[in-house]
This record gives sequence, C-alpha cells and structure tokens, in this order.
Amino acid sequence: MNRPVTDTELTRAQKESGWSETRVRVLTSLWNAGISASECASLLGSVTRNAVISKVTRAGLAAPGRVHPKPCNGHAACPREKPARTSRARTPGPAPKRDEPLPPKIDDFAIPASQRRSLVQLTADCCHWPVGDPLEPDFFFCGAPARQGGPYCSGHHARAVEPRTGRRPIP
Repeated sequence: MNRPVTDTELTRAQKESGWSETRVRVLTSLWNAGISASECASLLGSVTRNAVISKVTRAGLAAPGRVHPKPCNGHAACPREKPARTSRARTPGPAPKRDEPLPPKIDDFAIPASQRRSLVQLTADCCHWPVGDPLEPDFFFCGAPARQGGPYCSGHHARAVEPRTGRRPIP
C-alpha cells in the first residue's frame, strides 16, 4: 500500500467528490509518504485540511512517529494513555483565626420584653433577627444594639454568618 501515487490516480481523485476508494487510496499514499494534511487537501482538491485529518483518524492511518493534530477520544487508531491516579489523603486546613471570641449563644426566648421590637418599631441601629413564627401573635425581633454596618447584634451575627476560612483575603 506504500506504492507512489501515479499522476493518473491523482487526476482521477481530484475529479471525484467525497471519499471514494480512489481518493482514500491516494490519501493513504500521500499520508504514508509524510505529506502534511494541508498539502494532502490541496492535492486532492475540494476537501479541507480538517476533512483530511478526520479521514486519517477514522481510517487509522496514523504512522508511528507522526504526531496527531489533536488527541482523539479513544479511537482504536490512536490509543490514549490514561494518567495514573494518585490518592492523597485530605488534611484539614488550619483553623480560622478569630480576632475576638465568639459571643455566647443567645436563647431567643430569653430576650427581655423591653428589648423586643415589632416590625414597625425596628430601626437601623437595632437587631433585626426574627424570633418565632410571623403568623403567631408572640412574634418579635431581637432589638438588641446592632453591630456597626450590619443588621444583627453580635450573637445573632455569629449565627447568621459563617466565619472565613482564611483562604481568601478580606477585601
């Protein structure tokens, strides 16, 4: 199958369309002679470089030592080595550093009645933490002094916000 292509075969292949037997035979000879996909496409005419690459891959014409244009996904013509899997045990990262200790956990129903707020009584400087079922008459908001720049007091803020893990810098 490594015989050189004759001018007659090349002329016949140029006149045909699609991948006829003659065109495949000519492509095989050109490819095995080391001709590039672009040159094969221009010699055959009416096919693109990508069409030649696709036909070469499907036909299994990849010669040893010749580099594939891109890896093909498991075709028999170009077996692909799978990378060896390595198992690494995950180690926990460092514990997050805290500037201030966590405030004690708040028992929502132990909030003094004088501190409790209704929706109408809420202001920007009091805690907006809801307590209870909004459909029940004993529903209220915490009402304790809020942390600067936030809607909750220190205790409810600690419950609402997950601490940063230290991976990303604080903007």
